[in-house]
Amino acid sequence: MRVAILGLGVIGTTYAYAFQKAGHETFHILRDGKKEIPSAISVHLLDGRYEN
Repeated sequence: MRVAILGLGVIGTTYAYAFQKAGHETFHILRDGKKEIPSAISVHLLDGRYEN
């Protein structure tokens, strides 16, 4: 499934990460004038859902 995420904030990034881990293709929609768009975003969840 392809999933569109609005913005690169904390919520959008976390949801994109979760969807990607579940095997979905994600992309972000940003507002006009957004200067820097990272090529990759690294997210480390610390809520205990996964063992390290």
